Amino acid sequence: RNLWDAKEVIERHRKSLKKRQS
Repeated sequence: RNLWDAKEVIERHRKSLKKRQS
């Protein structure tokens, strides 16, 4: 369950980074 949380957080961070770079 912890691994899923980490993956979700990373995906959210990546999306934020992509939006910022856009």
